[in-house]
Amino acid sequence: MRVAVIGGGASGVMAAGIAAEKAEVVIFEKNDKLLKKLYITGKGRCNITNASDGAEFLSNVVRGGRFLFSALKGFSPADTIEFFRGYGLDLKVERGNRVFPKSDKSSDIIKVFERFLNEKGAEIRLNCDVSEIKKTDDGRFEIILKNGNIKPQNSFENYPKNGNIKPQNFLENYPKNGNIKPQNSLENYPKNGNIKLQNFLEKNAKIRGVEPRNPFENYTGNGEKKRGTEPRNSIENYARKDIKNVFSKSQNFTGNHAQKDAKNGNLKSRNSLENFTGNSLQIPLENPPIPEVFDAVVIAAGGLSYPSTGSAGAGYKFAESFGHKIVPLCPALSAVKVLENVKSLEGLSLKNVLAAAYYFESDADEKEPNPANSKSVKDNKTPSKYAKNNAEYPKNNAQYPKNNAEYAKNNTEYPKNGTEYAKNNAEYAKNNIEYAKNNVNYAKNGGEYAKNNTEYPKNGKIKEIFSEFGEMLFTGDSLSGPLILSMSSRINRLDFNALKICIDLKPALSKEALDDRILRDFKEFANKNFSNALDGLLPKSLIPYIIEVTGIPPSLKVNEIDRAKRRILVETLKNLTFTPVRLAPIENAIVTSGGAELSEINPKTMESKLVKNLFFVGETLDIDALTGGFNLQIAMATGYACGKSIAERE
Repeated sequence: MRVAVIGGGASGVMAAGIAAEKAEVVIFEKNDKLLKKLYITGKGRCNITNASDGAEFLSNVVRGGRFLFSALKGFSPADTIEFFRGYGLDLKVERGNRVFPKSDKSSDIIKVFERFLNEKGAEIRLNCDVSEIKKTDDGRFEIILKNGNIKPQNSFENYPKNGNIKPQNFLENYPKNGNIKPQNSLENYPKNGNIKLQNFLEKNAKIRGVEPRNPFENYTGNGEKKRGTEPRNSIENYARKDIKNVFSKSQNFTGNHAQKDAKNGNLKSRNSLENFTGNSLQIPLENPPIPEVFDAVVIAAGGLSYPSTGSAGAGYKFAESFGHKIVPLCPALSAVKVLENVKSLEGLSLKNVLAAAYYFESDADEKEPNPANSKSVKDNKTPSKYAKNNAEYPKNNAQYPKNNAEYAKNNTEYPKNGTEYAKNNAEYAKNNIEYAKNNVNYAKNGGEYAKNNTEYPKNGKIKEIFSEFGEMLFTGDSLSGPLILSMSSRINRLDFNALKICIDLKPALSKEALDDRILRDFKEFANKNFSNALDGLLPKSLIPYIIEVTGIPPSLKVNEIDRAKRRILVETLKNLTFTPVRLAPIENAIVTSGGAELSEINPKTMESKLVKNLFFVGETLDIDALTGGFNLQIAMATGYACGKSIAERE
């Protein structure tokens, strides 16, 4: 069985290596090297997996946990650790069961994968960008590259009959009228053009009155120097006319390869790509591309995040071309842009805080990714439909809120009963605590947001979407850091108009304990301004922002701050609230959420239920997890399941 693996990331490499135990496997990678994304994973350290058990692991899978059950059983985190240790790589386990190479070098992980592929005999085709996959009448697959097709690996093979060239990284066995056989240099150059060149042409015969130079000057065919010529960084006009300009930058040449001119049989060369793909020769464009046929295809082309690593969403387009549904794509593990002006906090890192996300859940709760965050394959000019049975969203064409009622439009009060909602800077939540104005804390009667059964809005339902203890970071107009990245994966498919993010800056203290602490500080700084009384409580760069949020005048003397103002300060520190607007662009996300609909994939083999011998692995699937090595483990587990299924068919 011949198998094409589209993509040389972790999932594709694992699938290729396992399948190659029995099948003939070719990896098509559009980059100039494999596993490019792994180089930057974990800030260059490569958090390869998470050493947690099955139940704990699956609790960190945001979507696709049930689908993954079989794949993780077949290739677990323990299996991953054993796999790398089997190749002699030392690993270490850090906080949160994160597993890293002991060297802290992602390159060591990549070297193991390369040894794995070489050992199994998988063929690697670099700089090969697949543009189309077609099903043949006999049930096989045609692979077509963007610039035509080739079949060599780091050499010229199957060159058109009018050329008959078969070199290995260099010109070898050139047609009889040239007789060139180089090995890292030109040797045995025709006798009428014997040239001695520095570091390039090997000794062959003496040239009358000519000294080699670098750059090379123009020489005639009999070895004499042309008069009045300027030196160039190329070899020009040597020997026979049919071997003209072998290394000229102005001709068609790239690296160690040459291209055959179909019209006159001459070699041309250029230091750039023309009608060429990677390290392999390509048939000139005037000839139609020749598809290469395979018995099975594995789509491992990654997602849309980090396009610099080659991720461009091609896998989703291939999936749709075979009739698969694509869950709309959106960022996961991403920074969150907020409405509040946090520019002054840029670069501030907060440790040991509690971040929570709360959602007002209505009867018409959104089930698709937030449109502000999502990106369907339709953006790439490929039709995409989501929501089963072509049902519109919300279901049955119902508007949101129900009964076609307009939401917060034309001055209509929402919710009813006279309570205004974020309108004209009106007060929200009684007792004069303003909402969404001057960044004043949101909560009724100074209470916690969405806690203790506080209604928001009245008769509504608050749902805690995320709550976790750890570290966060402010970046320009956004919240980021480990806590926020994890939060983003939980909220990316929700309506951001119904979301709030709350940060408890002092999670170890109850409100009462925090109030006592503030009282002690205030006694110490009784005669100071309020702005100078928080140094022991908060990072210096955060103090002006907190003062602004509380609405307490910064010049007010501490001894003039009454209990009501102190209560506002406590509530602000325990519930610093932000209004999310959208996630960072999907290109900047760590992983892509969305992808091939899981109900159309066999979870044991990763084979399509629609097309025989078509497989999907890794980020192409609608699966994503939190940070900590979970996503890489998923990539390898799905790749292993796919490769094992293919190998067992041989």
